[in-house]
Amino acid sequence: MAIFLVSVLSRVTAAQSDELKMAVLWYGVEMLPRLRSLPIVRLNELTYQASQISEQQPLHLCQEPQFVIPAWDPNKKLTGGQVIALMVFGLWVTCGENEDMAAALANRWPVREAVKLAKAIGN
Repeated sequence: MAIFLVSVLSRVTAAQSDELKMAVLWYGVEMLPRLRSLPIVRLNELTYQASQISEQQPLHLCQEPQFVIPAWDPNKKLTGGQVIALMVFGLWVTCGENEDMAAALANRWPVREAVKLAKAIGN
């Protein structure tokens, strides 16, 4: 899954990459409080379900809500960017929000920025 998250950015143009990163940033800010509150088993379930979808669909091209991650919300459809955000920030939280353990994520995705924004707004 981590390899997918790093390689997805290499498959898009620079403009698409920037747009995707911004979407993931804002989705991450919204999702972080809930992800932090999940038990590790549920968090692993969620990231696994998201990774299964990522193996079947080009998430960076899916802007309409169409994916369901039952471990997140069985009644809500998510966009490709939201599914990517669940993987990125689910892994981030799984790694204990430790930059050394999650260096690939923190270096390629706007994790640091999302954490700062979340803290600034009380998430």
